[in-house]
Amino acid sequence: WAFSLAFDGSTRLGMSYLDVRVRFGHDADIQNFHLLAIPLYQRHTDAYMLDVLVRFLDATIISWRDYVLAVSSDGAS
Repeated sequence: WAFSLAFDGSTRLGMSYLDVRVRFGHDADIQNFHLLAIPLYQRHTDAYMLDVLVRFLDATIISWRDYVLAVSSDGAS
C-alpha cells in the first residue's frame, strides 16, 4: 500500500496551523481525507512545517518513508 500527503499552512483566528490531507487508492477510487491540523507556534516557514510534519509521521507511522508516494503543498508559504 502507499499514500500521498498534501499540506498547507493556514491561519484561523490568529492561530497558525499545518493542515494535512492524506490520499490513497481503494477499490479503484482515490480517497482524500483530512488527516489533522497541527498548531504551529512559530512562523510557518517551509522548513518549520516540514519539521513538524516529519516529527508527527515519525511518531505515528514508524516506516512512513517506505509508503509515501508524494508530498504536495499549495506553495503559498
